[in-house]
Amino acid sequence: MERLLSNIQGDRKKRGFPLDKDMEGMRGFEMNSVNFKKYNLLFTEDNEKDTKPYMVFDKEPIMKEVKEMGFNCDFYFINQKKELEKWPLPKLILLRDWDRVYGNNYVWPCTKDRHNYWLNWIEEKKEEITDEWEASIQQAEEAAEGGEGGEGEEGAVAMDNLEVGPVVQDLPRTPREYVSETAEDSAAAVDRFKVENSRSLVAIQVSRARRHFGAPVKFTDAPGGQDATLTVRPQKDPNFSQTQERMELDRGIQAVHKVVTSATQTTWWRPVNAAIQYRPEDFCHTEVQGRYEEVDGLAEFLTGVSTAVEEALQQNETVDIFKPEFANLGDEDATGFGSKNHSNIKEVRNFHDVAYTKGKRVEAVQWIPQEHNYLACSTVDNISFYDRVEHMGKATISHVLLWSWNESLAPHAILLSPWEVTAFKFWPWDRHFLIGGLSSGQLAIWKLSDYELGVSVGQKNARGATQADDDRKGHHQPEIRERMLSTIDDSHKRPVMALEWLPAKLEIAQRKGRTTEANPEDGPVKFLVSTAGDGQMLIWDVKSAIDNLTESDVPFKPLHKVQLQRQDSGTEMGCCQLLYAPAAPEQAEKPKEEGAKKQKKEERVHSCFWASTEEGELIFGDWAAKGEEDRKPEVIKRMSTVSKTFRPMLSLEKSPIFGDILLGVTDWSFFLWREGVEQHLFQSCYASAYFTCGCWSPTRPGVIFLGRLDGQLEVWDFLDQSHKPSFSHQVASGALTCLQFLKQEKRGHSEQRLAIGDEQGHLHVLVMPANLVKEQGKEKPYMLDFFDREERRVAYFAERRTRLEGLREEIEKHAQEADAAAPAEEGDDAALADMESQAMKAAEEAYQKLERQFREELGLTDN
Repeated sequence: MERLLSNIQGDRKKRGFPLDKDMEGMRGFEMNSVNFKKYNLLFTEDNEKDTKPYMVFDKEPIMKEVKEMGFNCDFYFINQKKELEKWPLPKLILLRDWDRVYGNNYVWPCTKDRHNYWLNWIEEKKEEITDEWEASIQQAEEAAEGGEGGEGEEGAVAMDNLEVGPVVQDLPRTPREYVSETAEDSAAAVDRFKVENSRSLVAIQVSRARRHFGAPVKFTDAPGGQDATLTVRPQKDPNFSQTQERMELDRGIQAVHKVVTSATQTTWWRPVNAAIQYRPEDFCHTEVQGRYEEVDGLAEFLTGVSTAVEEALQQNETVDIFKPEFANLGDEDATGFGSKNHSNIKEVRNFHDVAYTKGKRVEAVQWIPQEHNYLACSTVDNISFYDRVEHMGKATISHVLLWSWNESLAPHAILLSPWEVTAFKFWPWDRHFLIGGLSSGQLAIWKLSDYELGVSVGQKNARGATQADDDRKGHHQPEIRERMLSTIDDSHKRPVMALEWLPAKLEIAQRKGRTTEANPEDGPVKFLVSTAGDGQMLIWDVKSAIDNLTESDVPFKPLHKVQLQRQDSGTEMGCCQLLYAPAAPEQAEKPKEEGAKKQKKEERVHSCFWASTEEGELIFGDWAAKGEEDRKPEVIKRMSTVSKTFRPMLSLEKSPIFGDILLGVTDWSFFLWREGVEQHLFQSCYASAYFTCGCWSPTRPGVIFLGRLDGQLEVWDFLDQSHKPSFSHQVASGALTCLQFLKQEKRGHSEQRLAIGDEQGHLHVLVMPANLVKEQGKEKPYMLDFFDREERRVAYFAERRTRLEGLREEIEKHAQEADAAAPAEEGDDAALADMESQAMKAAEEAYQKLERQFREELGLTDN
C-alpha cells in the first residue's frame, strides 16, 4: 500500500504528496541517508533510493535518543527550540519531500492541525487505492465468468489481458561452490606480467669513512641566482684512460662440457657377526688376587647410586634441559600476572567539553567523597612559560568542573575562580565544602549543595541516574562562586602546589605551631597544610573559616607560618609536594634535658612532615622545631639529594599498605624510601619518555602506576619484575598530568576506577582488571621481605663505604710516613723491601680470612 502511495501520481517529478511552499505548519527536516535503514525508511535494505513515502514515529523513544546521542541524532536539530519536547501528541509523522520544496529530503508537520490533515489525507488515498484494486479484480472475475458461458474467445481474451502481478516466494538458498569461467584466463594474464629474476640479486652497501662523520660543510650560493642553469662538463678520470681500453677480438667459442677421468678408493665396512671368549686373567696378568676384594665395594657403590642415576635419566626425558629457566616466569597467578605485552585495562568514560576544556590542561582531579559516579577536576591554560608571563596580572576566570557519570559531554556544575586552581580537596568532615589553592597563592572555599553535587535524591532510576541528573538535562549548568578567599598579603607568594589534611585529633597552637592530641579522633578535621614554590608552609584553620563563612568582616588567614631555608646558603627552598608524617619518634630530635616532659616529645613527633623541593630533593622536617638562644629553629632535619634532578618532583605518595614506604617520581625515574633510612631503597631504570605523575595501587602492595609524556600508563609489578615495567597501556595522545584512584568505601561497588587527566583537557576513567586489583597470594610478606632486603643492602653499602674511607685514610697516612722517612743511603733498600714484604703478607692474610668467611657463609667448609 505504501509503495502504491509513493507512485500515486505516476510521474517521478510529480509523485508523492501535494506539498506547497506557502502551506502553514510545515518544516523541512534533513534525514541522513545512512540512518534510512535504522529508522525503517526503506522498502529494500540494499537500495537507499527506494524509500517509503512517509513514516510515523513514537515521541518517547525519539526524545530518549536525543538525550543520549545529542547532536549526533538527526532529530536533535528540530529540538533546539524545544519544539519536540513541547509536541502535544504521542506520535509524529515525516513526509518524503522528493522535490525538496522545503529544502530538505523530508518535511515535518509541526502543528497539530497539519498533522491530523496529512493523516486523514493518507487514509483517504489508501481507501481510493483499495477501491480501485477491488474494482479491477471484480471486473476481471466477471470477464472470466462471461467467457465460460459461451462467449468463447472473448472470455479467453479477457483472461489473457488480465495482468498478473509478480509472485515472490521466499525459498531457502542452496549453498554451492563459486565457479569462475575466466579464472584460468585471469591467472594466465597475471603470470604474463610477472618478471622473474634470471640471476641472484646483488647486495650493495654504501658507507662513508668514519673520519668524515660530523665534518663541517660549507655551502655557497649558486652563481646567477635561483633560476640559473648549471652546466656539468665531462671530466677525465685517470682510472679509466684510453690506454686501458681493450680492443675488440674475433674469437669463436664452442660451449662443451669438459671430460675428466678420475678414480677413488673407499673403505667398505661390511657387517659381520663375530664372537670371542676370554678369561679375566688374560687382561690382568698382574695383581689379580688383590682386585677381587674390590668387587664388593664396587657393587655397594653401584647399588647406592643406581636410584639417583635412574631419577636423573627420567628427569632428562621429561624435562627440557635446554629450555631457558626464566621463559615462563610470572605466568601463574601465585607469582603475579606475568610479563605480558597486552593489558585488560578498559576505558569506560572520557569527559570533555568544548567550551571549558578545549585548549586546557587537567591540573588536578578528585573523586567526590562517598560517591563513585561523580568526580571533579580543575583546568588551567595549556600555554608556555613565556606566554604565561605576558598574561600575568590580567583578570581571568578559571573553572573547577563537576562531572556526572551519566553525562560525559558537559559538566553538571561549574565552580568559578578568579585565578587558576592548581590544587583542591574536599573537606573530609563535610563534602559540601571544597578548598582550592590558586595560582595567586591564595586559598578559596566553595560551598556546594546537594543539587549542585548531583545527589539531591538518593534513589536512582533504572539508568543509574539520579533525579537531579534528569532535572538538569536540557538546562544551563549551575555556576558557583567562591564563598571565601584568603587575604593575599598573608598567603603564598607563588602558586599553591600541594594541600594536606591533618588528623582530626590534632590541635595546633597559634604560637610556634605546637601540636598536641587534644581533639577526639572521630571529630571534624580542623587544619590544612599548604605549600608553594616560595618555600613557605602555611597551616590553616579551615573549620573556623567555615564557621565564619557568613561573616564578611572575618579575614581568612593562616594559623602558623614556617619558612623553609637551606642550611648551607640560607636561601628559600621551594616545595612542590607535601606529606604528613604522624609517627616516627626516633626520627625527631631528642630533648636536651633528661627530665624533659613526655608531652614535648609527642609535640615534635606530631609535627613532622615529608616534602620535595623544586630541584627534586626529598626533605624531612618538623614545623614546630625549637630554636636555640643564638640559632634559628632547624626545621629541616634530613635531606636526600640522590633524587636531585634540578627539576620539581612530580609526585610524592605514601604506600597505602606499608605506612613507612614513600614513592617519589621524577622526570626520568622513580625512587622508593623508607622512614628512618637515610638512603633510598630502590631506584628504577631511566624511562624512554619523561614521567609526569605516579601513584600506588590502593589494593596491591607491589604495584605502581606511572604516567608518561607520550600518553602511556606504565604498570610496575614488583612481584613480577623490578628491572623494567610489566606492561604499558596507551591512554591518550598527549601527556598524562594527574592520577587519582576511587576509594573503595562501599563494599557493593567492586570496580577499581582510575581517573586520569591529560594535557588536552580530557578526563579519562579506566577500570582495572582483576589481576591488578586482587592481592596475589602472599604478596604482602613478599614485598615486606623485598623492602627489608633492600634496607640491609643499603646498610651494608653504607658500612662498606665507611670502611673504605678509613682504609683510604690509613693508606694515605702510611704513604706520607714512608715519604717522610725515606732512606738517604743505598743501604736502606733492604729495609724498604722488608716493609713491602710485610705489607704483602698482611694483605695475603686478610685475603685468606675473607675467603674463609666467604666459604663459611656459603657452607663450603669441610666438617
